[in-house]
Amino acid sequence: MNLSFRKGLPSSSRWFGLGFALGISCWSAAAQAQGVDEFGPYGRPKDEKNYESPQHWAAEIRFGPYYPQVDEEFNGSATPLADTLGANHRLMVGIEGDWEALRIPRTLSFGPGFGMGYTVLSKAAQFQDKSLGYADMNTSLKIWVQWVDAVAHIDALNKNLHVPLVFTAKLGMAQALWWAGKGDLKASYQGVIGHGRSWGPHWALGLMFDLNFMQPERAKHLDAVSDINHMYLFVEWYQMKLGSLSSNQMHVGDSDWVLGYALEF
Repeated sequence: MNLSFRKGLPSSSRWFGLGFALGISCWSAAAQAQGVDEFGPYGRPKDEKNYESPQHWAAEIRFGPYYPQVDEEFNGSATPLADTLGANHRLMVGIEGDWEALRIPRTLSFGPGFGMGYTVLSKAAQFQDKSLGYADMNTSLKIWVQWVDAVAHIDALNKNLHVPLVFTAKLGMAQALWWAGKGDLKASYQGVIGHGRSWGPHWALGLMFDLNFMQPERAKHLDAVSDINHMYLFVEWYQMKLGSLSSNQMHVGDSDWVLGYALEF
């Protein structure tokens, strides 16, 4: 089955709009937790710098384009993935949780993190004789990625200068479980069933915008009733070299970016 190579990327403004709308919606819902008593809206804390509850955890929901690097293994001599499933990026949805085990006050936190993401590449299967068109079934590649990282949240600007930006850096290992299929059946080649596991190094750099900057008094009240210290919108660039450390593993990693929404508590 062959398809012509087509390179495409989703609109950047579309991804940014999705992430921004998600963050604002979550912030607006959380902001409703602010109360009003007989003295009016809850006021500004006496000590704005130190009202926060202790921070131990961070949680993220992540969205971004994904296209596995299967064809890069062939150095331009063949493009089996593009020929079969096209070259357009798909959406990967993921989550991540970080334990802020070590904290240097008003500077950074450091600790382990764990995350996972899932995507599906699917397209109508084409007959080898292209004049016959497409079959009544899809060819698909499903990828479930998991990673473990050492994560640093550098929040010195936010804590000391009230600049609502936090930098993140991540370094660790990742693996992907993948399945290739045709219709309701697993694909196979020369008797080998189309599924496997690929692993390799993972690293990322990110920038987070602290939404507390927009409504500091509501953020104080939310922290008091729920222990949520901060809410963020973030963008992150990552690289996963899945399959690069073994010659018998398929290269299903990617180098791309994600938008997301994070909580710190």
